[in-house]
Amino acid sequence: MTLVLGVDAGGTSTRTAVFTLDGCAVGRGSAAGGNPGAVGFDQACANVSAAVLEALVERVFGADRRQRPAHDSLPPIPGNAVVRPVGDVVTAFSAGSDTASGTVLISGTGAIAAKITNHTVTATADGHCWPWPSWHRW
Repeated sequence: MTLVLGVDAGGTSTRTAVFTLDGCAVGRGSAAGGNPGAVGFDQACANVSAAVLEALVERVFGADRRQRPAHDSLPPIPGNAVVRPVGDVVTAFSAGSDTASGTVLISGTGAIAAKITNHTVTATADGHCWPWPSWHRW
């Protein structure tokens, strides 16, 4: 089964959700802030990991937390798992369209217009988001 994991890693909280390809939510998680600029790189990684693990545990064991095993007793993610990180532009496009290609416009703290081809950003206008601090490693 192919699943999609969405992560919203903000300065004060991190939210995650796991969905099937047809849009059915099968797991959700949350943790403290996952924005490295707000909480530091190592803490952000730990918080995002905790929220992702919670969403995946819910997918496997259900929403009743009393039935879940301890996090350190969970099996590793299968070796055939494919991880393809995408940014807000692809996520916003996919949330609003069931096609693989088209355009998307986002306006908020930052703004961007993008051309999406087969779920990949192929052209942008603007997209000059919040400045990256010196610790930026990606």
